[in-house]
Amino acid sequence: MVSVTGGWVGQLPLFLFLLTGVVVVVYTGATIHRVQQVHRWGPDTTFFSVLLVKRSGQSDSASFLCLTCDVCLNWYAAEDNESVETGTINEYLKFFIALLAIVNPMGMLPVFINMTAHQTAEVRRKNSVMAAVSMGIILLVVLFSGEAILRFFGISVDSFRVGGGILILLMAISMLNAKMGNVRQTKEEELDSAERDNVAVVPLGTPLLAGPGAISTVILYAQRYPSPLHYIYLMVAIVLLACLIACLFRLAPAITRLFGKTGINIVTRLMGLIMAAMGVEFIASGLRHLFPVLAG
Repeated sequence: MVSVTGGWVGQLPLFLFLLTGVVVVVYTGATIHRVQQVHRWGPDTTFFSVLLVKRSGQSDSASFLCLTCDVCLNWYAAEDNESVETGTINEYLKFFIALLAIVNPMGMLPVFINMTAHQTAEVRRKNSVMAAVSMGIILLVVLFSGEAILRFFGISVDSFRVGGGILILLMAISMLNAKMGNVRQTKEEELDSAERDNVAVVPLGTPLLAGPGAISTVILYAQRYPSPLHYIYLMVAIVLLACLIACLFRLAPAITRLFGKTGINIVTRLMGLIMAAMGVEFIASGLRHLFPVLAG
């Protein structure tokens, strides 16, 4: 009993750290939203120019110290009223559920246990956190650089919707059969990962967690609105998902014993069904914009 209590006490700093990160992200988003509404910053406002904020002592007014970087991209080519345009709560909840279904942390638990079977409990706990953190970092980088990548290769968002939808649909078909599929990891990559001592970043962080499906979903949702607040909300969802994965991986042995192989396969099939519907939706949306005659 003492060892169990000590183990949970030892994990408290990690949970408090992750909770603090979420609070900071939410507070930053709320501050940016307030700045944009009160001061009506125009189309030339960049995301990084509002990260450094200095408030005055008055409640109804604020003084701001703006940080301008040469590397900042101008995110706004839209009108003033679009500077705070965001989606509804349901859209961001849908984004979180979509990422959860694609990443499928429950289905990854047996894989995580097999890859870390030869490691001590302490090393396994560290790898669980490292895998979740690496996944979060990769998706955050894609979130802020996805538009530039599409522009560099000259790919339209609608074409990427169709391609990403087909990819997600293929992954969903494999998940409906309770299989991982070659989109995430081939047999050769599986054999290579079995010989690795450190599997937290590769292959767990990527491509198993932050794989092609998750990356495509982040890029597609990021293109919906141009406002920084929209990106903040997506960032919060990614951070929350990383926290959830870290907790599930740390409790992987207990969860696997509780659900068993059959229970995990059932969850995987349910996630695959959600993914299949998402893939069809992405494909239909892309085709409607590429071929307007289909919308008529």
